[in-house]
Amino acid sequence: MAQSSFTRESSQGAGINRWREENAVQPRSVGGRGSEGGTLFTVLGQSPCPLCGADPAHQNNDGDCDGNIGAVVAGARSEAAKIELLRKELGETVANLKREGAGFGKRLPKLEAELDGLSDRIDRLVAPRLTQLRANYASLADKRGEIREALAIFATIKDLESRRSTLEAGGGDRQGSSVAEGDLQTIVAGNFARGVESILSEWHFPDTERVFFDSKFRDLVIAGKPRGARGKGLRAITHAAFTIGLMQYCKSNDTPHPGFVVLDSPLLTYRAPEGTEDELSGTDLKEKFYSYLAALPDDRQAIIIENVDPPATIAERPQVTMFSNNPHSGRQGFFPPIPKSA
Repeated sequence: MAQSSFTRESSQGAGINRWREENAVQPRSVGGRGSEGGTLFTVLGQSPCPLCGADPAHQNNDGDCDGNIGAVVAGARSEAAKIELLRKELGETVANLKREGAGFGKRLPKLEAELDGLSDRIDRLVAPRLTQLRANYASLADKRGEIREALAIFATIKDLESRRSTLEAGGGDRQGSSVAEGDLQTIVAGNFARGVESILSEWHFPDTERVFFDSKFRDLVIAGKPRGARGKGLRAITHAAFTIGLMQYCKSNDTPHPGFVVLDSPLLTYRAPEGTEDELSGTDLKEKFYSYLAALPDDRQAIIIENVDPPATIAERPQVTMFSNNPHSGRQGFFPPIPKSA
């Protein structure tokens, strides 16, 4: 029994050595190794099947089985051919990408130089033009304010001439001591205008030495210029002075007034000035405005809705509420949001 085992092992060793001599080529591909492994199994001679363990007497070399060596070798060679084809295509793709990368590397400096040249050209052509356009816009805005002022003065002159003609034609029908229906007495209008002038002076509003009330247009004339002829920023702050001045006058003279005012964006000139004349961002008007309102008597109140942040001394007060427009941070808005239905 030992002699038989030794003879089989010697035969297998001779077969392996013969296979090594016949297949001594390096290196081998994956498919080649698979086919060489199958060939090795066939060279081993009569021995138990390395796949299923069947003895030589029970092996059927002419039939197919799950471990058929020929089929395994054929499959390995087919897969090896596919892998070689894919490896070849991959090599070609990598080579193409390298060539494209090299081409981009050569073109990139030229493109960057062209981009820099175009940027410089745009700066040379557009920047001066843009500066000129901005200057023209500012000049037109100032001119518009002047035209508005001139039109207002022209309308006032025309109205005064019409009144003069009326008085010259039949002025005896109207007594100097009488007041037409809806007109303000001169003394009332004068006292109201002086109150507004005092408020604007405390706010450090520019050019407030002459303020009077125009009975024809029912509005103020500040420093010889109608209030409505100014930019929207100055109209907003002077409208706030008009509204607060009316409350102060009514409270001081015991005339009916609810005792509070609501001001919407009175400091618009800080956010959207219409021109240099409408620009007040470099002044302390905002601080003086809030300081004046903070010092109002207890029987008077001002409710301000403004997008410009108040000074720090005012923002710390408990009366100040910030609307965050965020339902998860503070108060979202002036009106509470409508709850969503489940």
